Amino acid sequence: MWSRSLQRDNRGFCVRLAGGGVLVLVGNVVRNTVLVAAQAAGAALPPWGHEAVGLVVLALVCGAIAWVMAGARPNWSDAA
Repeated sequence: MWSRSLQRDNRGFCVRLAGGGVLVLVGNVVRNTVLVAAQAAGAALPPWGHEAVGLVVLALVCGAIAWVMAGARPNWSDAA
């Protein structure tokens, strides 16, 4: 589905798909690290804080996956 709609070859799609999996893993590690660090510091988050951390990380990971799957690359030539 993604491969045809974005007109990418299969190899490129598989690389992007693996990148999405890595982003999900990294997002989960970041979320868990933040929650465990808060607990270890004696400042356990309330239930809404726990949910907020999860939603923020989810939003960042979803955006990053969309960026990777679209094959977006930064345009560094405009920065100069």
